[in-house]
Amino acid sequence: MAATSSSCSAPATAAPKTAYALFMHRAELQRRRKQFARVSQTKIHLTGQLINKLKQRLHNCTYEDLQILVRESKFKQLLEQNLQHRRKQLKAIAKKSPKLKRLQK
Repeated sequence: MAATSSSCSAPATAAPKTAYALFMHRAELQRRRKQFARVSQTKIHLTGQLINKLKQRLHNCTYEDLQILVRESKFKQLLEQNLQHRRKQLKAIAKKSPKLKRLQK
């Protein structure tokens, strides 16, 4: 995620939801066997919170901050699309697996 400039920066203390989401994201990244869906969901959540904070301070933002907002929004959409695509792939694999098991018998 991109850093914001000083005119739109978040307060020094993060909201409890944001702090916990960041903690969970770091914990998931430290796992040996990372789960793609969990990592993506926490990224989406954190990015969404960042976007909301930027939107709340929109009247004080510079042009650079607006560019950051657009970039973060596109990043969030990309993550959501990737997660949706991954879910579709897993559904397709699940549909094929009974057929494969039946053929192996």
